[in-house]
Amino acid sequence: MTNERLRWGPRLATLLFLVVLGCWPWPALRHGFSAAFADVVSPLLEQITFDGQASVTIAPLPKNRPHVSGEHIVADTALILRLARYSGQMQVELSLRRDVWIPLVLFGALALVAPIPWRRRLATLGAGYALISMTAVGSILILLGNIFSGRLPLAPQLSEVYVVSEAWGATLQFLNERWLTPPGNRVIAPLLLGALAWASHIEYWWPKLDVPRRRMERA
Repeated sequence: MTNERLRWGPRLATLLFLVVLGCWPWPALRHGFSAAFADVVSPLLEQITFDGQASVTIAPLPKNRPHVSGEHIVADTALILRLARYSGQMQVELSLRRDVWIPLVLFGALALVAPIPWRRRLATLGAGYALISMTAVGSILILLGNIFSGRLPLAPQLSEVYVVSEAWGATLQFLNERWLTPPGNRVIAPLLLGALAWASHIEYWWPKLDVPRRRMERA
């Protein structure tokens, strides 16, 4: 085993530095990320009209939004729901820092310090970021499905929009309770992806199983 393979200290220190620096972004960066995410996702959400009965948009919340008493997760983005038959709108607040930014930071930090070639590292980053982003969009769609089907009773008018079968409604509710509600799921997924990035090149940092046998053959 070479000295490079034994240098865990610098890798762990770099990992800790990237996580601490990245998970608490500056307000301007956090707001910019929310705005960029909204610009990318809005065209997709605009296609969700439920046969012209509703419309959905997403927008960043103001940077100077005051903290709400009792709020454990600081929201930075809003889903804006409108119904064709009613005036006004309803706002569902999200935290993209928790749901998207932190998973991207955790996975990116693990991939950057993993002992893999740079070409594979860049491919891993691209695939992982795409998967995490698509998962975040899927989570928003599941949330909307639960809202408009009445599984999350925010307002009686919303539950009239999306009529679903019992089986599909139960599936939406299951995904909401088992995937969206537990906050740890946002962390587990990028950690598993990062572990796969390390395991994909395990021979670089772990002794090969046939090393003792080859040494005996040379002796």
